[in-house]
Amino acid sequence: MRCAEEGGLCVFEGTRQVRYGANGTYAFGTYANQVACTNDVFGDPVPGVRKACDYATSSATPTPTPTPTPSPTPTPTPTPTPTPPAAPAAPSSLNATAVSRSQINLTWSDNSNTEDGFRIERCTGSSCSSFVQIAEVGANATSFQSTGLARSTSYTYRVRAYNAGGTSGYSNTATATTLR
Repeated sequence: MRCAEEGGLCVFEGTRQVRYGANGTYAFGTYANQVACTNDVFGDPVPGVRKACDYATSSATPTPTPTPTPSPTPTPTPTPTPTPPAAPAAPSSLNATAVSRSQINLTWSDNSNTEDGFRIERCTGSSCSSFVQIAEVGANATSFQSTGLARSTSYTYRVRAYNAGGTSGYSNTATATTLR
């Protein structure tokens, strides 16, 4: 039953649940004998709209209109971290050819299409075992000129491919001795 317009005083006997609002949106409260129908008492359930107070005339308490529950903000789906590529296949068929007193030319077979480049290692002497990296060449390279070498000296080489996923195994070793 309507008991007052916004700003008025809703008067009734006993304790009642009173609703305040408009257009199906209400705030509810339980009061004894009277209540002011104002935003100060109920809050403002429908801003900018003229509201009124009502209470149930029977002993049944009016059923509050449920306030819609806001939808949860969706959690953003994380962007998966890309899986790095597998390490490239090892080069093979490494060949070393002395072409002068200070230069040895290398050739090999590129067995991968995923390499970012090749690392070339060398050791010096006929029984060497301590390899050091001397150069890097780009993807798809199949040759290298090792220059600035000592004359009549034995050099052993090995090559391996690399990419973001790691490095390949080594190629075979190849040995050549610079010319006299």
